[in-house]
Amino acid sequence: MGNQPQKYLALRVTRVKNDSPAAQAELVPFTDFIVGVMGTHPEFNLTTDLFRFLADNEGKEVTLMVFSLLTGIQRIVALMPCRTWPNADGVSGFNSRVEDLRYAETNTFRITGVKNEDLRDIIKLNSDFFLGIEEIIFRDLQELKERLAQITKCHVVVFCMDSKEVKVIPVNCAHGLGLEFFTGMLHKLSSIYQKSVLLELQKSKLREKFGDIDGEGQEEVIVYKDGQRVDVEQLMASYTKDDATDVPAIGLETSDASSMANTSSEPVPANSNARIEM
Repeated sequence: MGNQPQKYLALRVTRVKNDSPAAQAELVPFTDFIVGVMGTHPEFNLTTDLFRFLADNEGKEVTLMVFSLLTGIQRIVALMPCRTWPNADGVSGFNSRVEDLRYAETNTFRITGVKNEDLRDIIKLNSDFFLGIEEIIFRDLQELKERLAQITKCHVVVFCMDSKEVKVIPVNCAHGLGLEFFTGMLHKLSSIYQKSVLLELQKSKLREKFGDIDGEGQEEVIVYKDGQRVDVEQLMASYTKDDATDVPAIGLETSDASSMANTSSEPVPANSNARIEM
């Protein structure tokens, strides 16, 4: 990947076009970072050579190494460069920009307050995440604040936990973003995303046995069997056994997502959970 600073640079996917090779490879805009290409020579420079490499390998499968902000892990993605997709304007079907991967995970924040009218009816508090500004690359919140002061309109990028989709929203930012959010380990996007996926799997399996269990504001499914709280994963495991023919009656309750948010306004250490207004 080149010299020492180069290893921290990655290509953040900023747009994936419909029915393109990138869409078929399931690249996700703004949460996927291309960090490498398998089978390239040592002098290959990801940030300058990738799109020429894709064009040179049209019709051949290319293996990309992709880091996801959602899962917090790296995965292998097979992409077939071609020009046969609808309205093709290239061989890949995605746009990207160079960013420093060191700042990517720490620059995502759980949104807990909205004052901006452009966002109020779109954002779901305590569930949606601020990923950044389409027009701005920033290393920290101070740099973001300084650059926001120079513009009056921008596009806010938000990950919606309910729909598992990234939204790009036009916003009047003449007086700031008008957002409040929390940062820190308890509000890390990858951890909460993984938990939400696990909960959906849990609820799906429980739904097979007990019908609809969805409710507004559910953050966790808590199961009681014979008056005692039961670990959901253990309960599900018991249903997969061949001899599990007698399914017990259970009760369900939920915990509200908002109760998990840290509402303290007291100063906290930089590596802890903090409330921020931007």
